[in-house]
Amino acid sequence: MPGTCPTERPGSGLTAEVLNVIRQTDAMAQALNCIEQEPLQLLGEICRQFEKAKEPVPDYNLHPSGYIGEVSLKALVEAGLVKSHAAPRYSLFRYEPTEEGLKHYHKLSQAGYYERRRLI
Repeated sequence: MPGTCPTERPGSGLTAEVLNVIRQTDAMAQALNCIEQEPLQLLGEICRQFEKAKEPVPDYNLHPSGYIGEVSLKALVEAGLVKSHAAPRYSLFRYEPTEEGLKHYHKLSQAGYYERRRLI
């Protein structure tokens, strides 16, 4: 989402100092972990549902975690792991894994990643 979080700010040296202190907290470590894990969870949901139904997954069948979930869906599309389609009705978008997305999903799945974190 361009423009929502500016990268350059006046006094950025001062903010970097404070951010380094904040980054060392358990709370921030957990938040950053959630930010990294959310796209993997959504990729798993999309791929499982796509392989079962053999059609793009409507957004109302997904369980994104608020703002981070929405950003994660956008990141999956931008990374080329998922395609976004306009939905004909009842939802805004439908999502379909790309070959690359399915490849990564299967690797993670074979390694047991989704068994430990199953949401559905």
